[in-house]
Amino acid sequence: MFRVRMWIVGVLLLATLVLPPSLAAQDSLDQSFTSADGTLSFDYPADWVVSEADNGIWLANSESALNKADLDLAAGDVFVLIQRQRLDPDTVLADVMDNELDAAAGAGTALSYVPPTAATLDGPALRTTLATSTEELLLLVSDSGNGDFIVFRARAPLGELDDVLPTLDAIADSLQYTSRLVAILSGHTANINTIAFSPDGNSLASAGRDNVVILWDVGTGEIVRVLAGHTSRISAVAFSPNGSLVVSASNDATIRLWDVESGEELQALTGHNRGVLAVAFHPDGELLASGGEDDTVRLWDVESGAVVRVLVGHTDRVPVVAFSPDGDTLLSASDDKTLLRWDLDSGAPLDTRVDLAQVFTARYSPDGQVLAYAGSGISATLWDQAAAADAESDALELVGHTSAIYGIDVSPDGALVVTGSNDKTVRVWDVTSGAQIAVLEGHTARVTAVRFSPDGNLIATAGEDDVVRLWSVPVLETAVAGEGAPAED
Repeated sequence: MFRVRMWIVGVLLLATLVLPPSLAAQDSLDQSFTSADGTLSFDYPADWVVSEADNGIWLANSESALNKADLDLAAGDVFVLIQRQRLDPDTVLADVMDNELDAAAGAGTALSYVPPTAATLDGPALRTTLATSTEELLLLVSDSGNGDFIVFRARAPLGELDDVLPTLDAIADSLQYTSRLVAILSGHTANINTIAFSPDGNSLASAGRDNVVILWDVGTGEIVRVLAGHTSRISAVAFSPNGSLVVSASNDATIRLWDVESGEELQALTGHNRGVLAVAFHPDGELLASGGEDDTVRLWDVESGAVVRVLVGHTDRVPVVAFSPDGDTLLSASDDKTLLRWDLDSGAPLDTRVDLAQVFTARYSPDGQVLAYAGSGISATLWDQAAAADAESDALELVGHTSAIYGIDVSPDGALVVTGSNDKTVRVWDVTSGAQIAVLEGHTARVTAVRFSPDGNLIATAGEDDVVRLWSVPVLETAVAGEGAPAED
């Protein structure tokens, strides 16, 4: 946990070199607030009100002031906006001041201040005051680590800021920020396409365009071993149900089985005549399914390495295969925009679902009642497997990403879904309501893979920035706002 503190640097406004603290008494901070995702908390006076909005946390000294986020304040009003932003540490001071200048220009008012003497932030935080023709502002910026900055922006009518400065400074000093980021695993030399946790959660496998599988110790973040043998990029990895084997599928048209303990390659399975895009173990560990660029799905006997059956039905490449948790059926998804569910005994498709977008990723909930899938569209879909055929809707859409979704997973308790997108964000959703409960930011390129740990406490994410990130899982609960705060929607 990072305790946010604000330091004064040499940028003070209103044409003064030193802005003296107010002699007014500080209000008692009797209430506490915690953001819905659990990462940000602070204390505030009992008669103030707080609400969480799309653009940050709103705090004000009255209900009427809280409703004036974009309006002129009346005498006695105080409005505070608290945001977590990703800023460039080398230019944060200039960027923040430029934002204030742009906002003032957009409002048609001049901003009074003494220009900063440096273009970069010298130290961990910025504290300064500004003024327009009608308002005064207290601006606090603190570096909380991992590229996250907390921006605290308080507004009061002209001439009234001094009276509330002690209270505002006390609120800012109480700010506590806890990053969801637990660790960054670096070792790959190219884009990562796929990740998988071992059944006990102690190991993580990752693979991608550098043609190797890396096995990580989740507890230490250290590389345990590197599995080399593929001659082209790896598209998928999975652990066997007992955790003794890792399987990898590659663009070199092979599927390789590895011994986890020794790192030895046990078998190289051949049969697809083009790259292999997806692979999954049956729940009993005796069967493998694969999907490929040759538009086919293949079933393999793990012990012998022989092809058991070839499932033909798709008309384009197959990047997704997933066994139902009960092991009775197999789901495959294709760039032909269809999802097929296959009967394993007969090899015949049981049903077909046609989507409006290509499907890149899909996962069952642990009880098999929900299939979460996503792809070239900007929303993910939760398909209720038990919905009646004549139901008005058997699916719930998760809307929030701004670009294609490449990774999806369902938490072990079935309560949460996590998605990773080309928009570089990871988002966590409530399965029941479809509400977005957290946005995890940090990847600097497309997020290609996401997975919950078996105990549900961690989310692993990977992408085209060549690293794996481990995050703590947001708690599915409403914010604690204390008495006097407006109810959360």
